[in-house]
Amino acid sequence: MTPGQNFLRMAVELQEEKKVERRYTNLLLDLVQDGSLDKDHVINAFIKYMSEDDVQDMMEYNEFIEPDQLDKEVE
Repeated sequence: MTPGQNFLRMAVELQEEKKVERRYTNLLLDLVQDGSLDKDHVINAFIKYMSEDDVQDMMEYNEFIEPDQLDKEVE
């Protein structure tokens, strides 16, 4: 399983756990899973849409980076 497929699987599992109706989230995941949308295109769209603070928060929340990692590298 590729990292992108793993990400989508985890997103679907999280969604099922919360049992929250998320029509647009479900639609987007379905469009990526069925190949109608390219996952790399969707990732780029999210990054362009989100503020820099949103991207940092998402990366820290998902433990892609340590909190304030770039600030620590400058020091």
